Amino acid sequence: MGASFALVLVLMGALLWLLRRLQQGQGLALRRQDALMQVLATHSVGTRQKLILVRVRDHEVLLGATPQAMTALHTWPATPNHPEESA
Repeated sequence: MGASFALVLVLMGALLWLLRRLQQGQGLALRRQDALMQVLATHSVGTRQKLILVRVRDHEVLLGATPQAMTALHTWPATPNHPEESA
């Protein structure tokens, strides 16, 4: 009885961990540095609005996202190193 209860707790913990990863957009794969597109940072500016910094190949794009639309606000060449990548 105790072993089956422990198994249920372990399965629930694994399921919560998996759901958290999926919610954060990380998916099941490990972080790939050679990905075509990477989300570098997000910042909430309102209850339903976000700023998203994305690297696409050799460019960085600042996006504004609302429930109705997503708009590219600015684009510039990618910088070689970001604090997130050096960690």
